[in-house]
Amino acid sequence: MGSEQTRETSRTRAVGDGQGRQLREAAERLALTLAQGGMQKTTARVMNALLFSRQETMTANDLCDELQISSGAVSGAVKQFLPIGMIERVSAADGTTTASESMPGRG
Repeated sequence: MGSEQTRETSRTRAVGDGQGRQLREAAERLALTLAQGGMQKTTARVMNALLFSRQETMTANDLCDELQISSGAVSGAVKQFLPIGMIERVSAADGTTTASESMPGRG
């Protein structure tokens, strides 16, 4: 990713303290289940952050802050999602390169 800013389009961002906590807990439980099934835990957490987010876009920094993980961990997950079409790189209005979520029925 380097100096590029990466954004992943997202579905539902937790609103309100109670609802937000419940969504984060559900996302973490799902990440653990996916990890038990063979997915890397950090990759599962990044995927769930995108799926459970209400923000239309999330930067790599947003994901780092939300999940309390390193930029390298986010970069690794993003690199796994790009080739399988879960996200795609697009240009942002400010000229930076972004990644837009491309799941069917979303966005």
